[in-house]
Amino acid sequence: LKPISTIEKTASRISAKNMSERIPSPSTEDEVARLTTLLNSMFDRLQSSFEQVQRFTADASHELKTPLSLIRINTEEMLNKLDSSKEERSQLLENQLEQIGTLNKVVNDLLILAKADGGALNLNTTINHCQDFLNDFAQDANALCEDQNLSFKLENTYPGKAVFDTLWIRHLLFNLLSNAIGASPNRGTIKLTSSTSNGYWEIEMRDQGDGIPEEILARVFERFYQDKPQESDRGSGLGLSICRSIAQLHGGDLSLANRKAKSGIVVTICLPLNA
Repeated sequence: LKPISTIEKTASRISAKNMSERIPSPSTEDEVARLTTLLNSMFDRLQSSFEQVQRFTADASHELKTPLSLIRINTEEMLNKLDSSKEERSQLLENQLEQIGTLNKVVNDLLILAKADGGALNLNTTINHCQDFLNDFAQDANALCEDQNLSFKLENTYPGKAVFDTLWIRHLLFNLLSNAIGASPNRGTIKLTSSTSNGYWEIEMRDQGDGIPEEILARVFERFYQDKPQESDRGSGLGLSICRSIAQLHGGDLSLANRKAKSGIVVTICLPLNA
């Protein structure tokens, strides 16, 4: 029973302050050795999850701190300029509203991710005609692209049906469209294609932007990660994380890659045709 006693003592020492310690693995290839391997594997997963939560909490705190600080600064400035002109007060109030909007978006995005991670994001999945759904989306996408001097093209080759939540998939597509619009050059084209492969409905969105450097391509799904943090009109850095979570909740996935033949990126959404 000595190996069991060792497991008990080591496991009791492992806590949030000591997540890296592991149970010594015995040289024997018996049930105790397999149990030790199983427990150490479990501790590895717990440590990884714990570190992810710590990073997420730190990043969220940082993202929320910035707009809150700006709101405080604007408020103090308004108090110090009570006798200022109407134009100055209006400008300060507009800045205030802009930061409140940013704060509200970050909080809403965090709420969506928290629900997705906890399995509490309710999906109202129904059987839908894929072609009709994308045609409706294309009408709004055309209007948004024309407003930015861009073109939008839909290549809808799958006339069948799939099981998905129209509200959340529409939310996903608009998130991706917003990213594509921001990356596209003047008079560029954003293309959306629809097809099937191996029991999945595949939706691809392509833009003609500069693409993403390969060395940071793997990081784009990290929460709060932004490749151009200096831009004043940047988002919360949660959009792609939300999009992937929505796809995964449907039993599918979302991937992103640089286009090979042309500049820009292609985002691929895979959703199961059946529930």
